[in-house]
Amino acid sequence: GVPTTIWKWTALNYSFPRFLDSGRLHARLDWAGQGKMYVTPKISGNSDLTQGRYDIFNARLAYNDIPVGDGTLSIAAWVRNLTDEQYKIGGWEIDAGDPAAGGIGRTAISQYGEPRTYGVDLRYNFGTLR
Repeated sequence: GVPTTIWKWTALNYSFPRFLDSGRLHARLDWAGQGKMYVTPKISGNSDLTQGRYDIFNARLAYNDIPVGDGTLSIAAWVRNLTDEQYKIGGWEIDAGDPAAGGIGRTAISQYGEPRTYGVDLRYNFGTLR
């Protein structure tokens, strides 16, 4: 049969009890899993146009609602694709000329998903009601 694109997804969120007079600590971990699939609608049997099963993990730790002036400040550290999984999200099969005439024949070109990415978010909400 033809593999289909069916994602499985789970997330865990936790807001810690207030342990300081201001702000709230929040943690999130999520997982998305993908089974074997074709990365292009053209199914030629070329194994370069398939993607095997893979899992993506993301994490975020935030300290929110810190009173600053008339508003609130939030800071968060996050990472996407925690395990730096290499996975295909698209692909194309092209005909690059007859090998007998100097071409390379039919070949596949794949587009890959985002590698491990991480950062820090800083947000200020003006005039937040308390």
